[in-house]
Amino acid sequence: MAEYAVFGTGRAAENALKWAKGAGYKVTCIVDDFAEGEFRGIKTAGWAEFLKTQNRFSALITGRGQKGNIHSRTGVFIPVITAPMAELPAGFDPAANTGRLLSFRNAHKGERCFIVGNGPGLTAGALDMIRSEICFASNKIYLIYEQTEWRPSYYFVEDYLVAENCCDVINSLKCSKFFEYGVADKLEADGSTCFYGYTDLPFSHDIIHGVAGGSSVTASQLQFAKYMGFKEVYFIGMDFSFSVPAGCKGGVIESAGECNHFHPAYRKKGEKWTYPDLEKQKAFFDYVRENITEDDFRVFNASARTMLDSFPKISLNELLKDI
Repeated sequence: MAEYAVFGTGRAAENALKWAKGAGYKVTCIVDDFAEGEFRGIKTAGWAEFLKTQNRFSALITGRGQKGNIHSRTGVFIPVITAPMAELPAGFDPAANTGRLLSFRNAHKGERCFIVGNGPGLTAGALDMIRSEICFASNKIYLIYEQTEWRPSYYFVEDYLVAENCCDVINSLKCSKFFEYGVADKLEADGSTCFYGYTDLPFSHDIIHGVAGGSSVTASQLQFAKYMGFKEVYFIGMDFSFSVPAGCKGGVIESAGECNHFHPAYRKKGEKWTYPDLEKQKAFFDYVRENITEDDFRVFNASARTMLDSFPKISLNELLKDI
């Protein structure tokens, strides 16, 4: 039986892998520039290793929007197949979705907002302090709800493993939700849910055409904040530091019980999660600092403890002293 390889270990690759399996292609290898180990139960191979053994495969499959620029690389002699876009929810109306996204353009012009990370430094007390503020949050932030009356204004999910593992809880949340297309087949949507995709631009000023990935949902939220017209953005809970099992360099990780978040049950031992590429995240945030921030769009880091130095640091207590 013919064998196929899929390029990458990101969201585009997840969509490509799903499409390949549905189309009857036997995928036996995942090719990635940096990741090692396995992805979705399939062994990964580095780019150099793949080039040496590519003749064993009938084709290399990539996802639409893949950032690897496979078509322009030299040394690839087998066919390259680009998978179609991810499956969208039944009854999805692209025009209505675009309309919802358009309604957010400059909806908060001149205001300030908070982007809430899920690091160990995040506390319910800090959230209580900003419960009247406009806040972006993501993923398993709901684990802290029992400790605080605070709730996010805008809730995001774009990690397919989070969507897959937590779909029941996420579907039950009553809030304004924003989902990246790659998780659209795992989560339910209602008339107020917005879907968005990715663009090859280093930073998107128009989310209708997608956001730059930035290797973090907080990068997408920052672009949404700019699109919505916020003048000031404050990060909290952005520890920007992760513990990973020894030897992990990318791809999908199986938790060994490490604690990287605000809640001890955030990720249980044995649960699979996506490798945090802090170098790519840092590159994105540095780009924002150097090219996007200006008088009408300023970004600060108000996290209690943080390794992220891309933006000026400020004390949350000092910021809110007059409230």
